[in-house]
Amino acid sequence: FDLILAAKAARRMKIKPDYLVFRLNDLIRVSFTAATSSINVLRLGGFTLIQDILSKFKYARDPHIPRSALLEQYQAQIAASLTPAMSLNSHPEVLAKACTTAAAYVGSGITDDINALSRVIRMLNSLLENFSESENSKKGFSSPNLELTVNISILTAWAELQNTSSTYKFLESVPGPYLNVLS
Repeated sequence: FDLILAAKAARRMKIKPDYLVFRLNDLIRVSFTAATSSINVLRLGGFTLIQDILSKFKYARDPHIPRSALLEQYQAQIAASLTPAMSLNSHPEVLAKACTTAAAYVGSGITDDINALSRVIRMLNSLLENFSESENSKKGFSSPNLELTVNISILTAWAELQNTSSTYKFLESVPGPYLNVLS
């Protein structure tokens, strides 16, 4: 999962190895395409793939840009894949998966630029505000179980942000204003 080590290994071998890190661009493209599909099962799979990519490659460094994460160049695609799914009009399972994926993305530490993360953070803020305003009212979901799933995913996403804010100091200001809602 490290491009620098994979490139060194490729230079030592007589044949070009097919390391996954060499296909990162394709993985991002496939995950974006699936996450923005009109088919909910594909969308769920796309978000699962994005979470897997974030967990496996978040520590990989870009060999061409010092002090930069390899995934930093894919921020736009990751954020854009989350945008259509993070509204109350989305299918509840897709919305729940998008919430946890958004928290994984923001908390991955692939960038310390809060402005680059602001769109996703605003979407999470909006969902939390909607959750807190209508905590005792139906949100139009077809079943109470789906509503509970979405609510738990929203709270889980914010718990993840609170947890990662202790690791990444640039995130300290994100959960602060919402701690009273979360407690």
